[in-house]
Amino acid sequence: MSDKKKRLSVSSVRYKFPKVTNESMLFKWAKQLNPESQTGKIRQIFDITKAAYDKAQSEHAIIHDSDLTKWARDAAASVNLSGFRVSKSWISKFKKINNIVDQKNYGIRHSENDGRQTRPLHSSGGFCGPRQRADFAL
Repeated sequence: MSDKKKRLSVSSVRYKFPKVTNESMLFKWAKQLNPESQTGKIRQIFDITKAAYDKAQSEHAIIHDSDLTKWARDAAASVNLSGFRVSKSWISKFKKINNIVDQKNYGIRHSENDGRQTRPLHSSGGFCGPRQRADFAL
């Protein structure tokens, strides 16, 4: 018995997947799903960065874009993808896909008698309090 799988015709594949138009499209998709391809490695970087984000979020850490950049660079090194740059657009896409929104950190205030620890009202280098506009005389 042969271990080779029988190739399906494009018409039989189109029956279940109407968007398939030709055989080269199938080969392109197979190449993209290969974890050793560039697309596969970028997907691994995305997954590793997402795992680091989830871990930091579960620890209630304040997460900045620089943290995402560091995690993505570390992930690129771990999957041996040279030439990968963590651009602002990559960060934006990552945040959009994962529904991450930028939030200003005003701190958490608790009542005096509930006994909980309060956080500082600002993060390092962050924005604290309402925006203040300087009065300029023109």
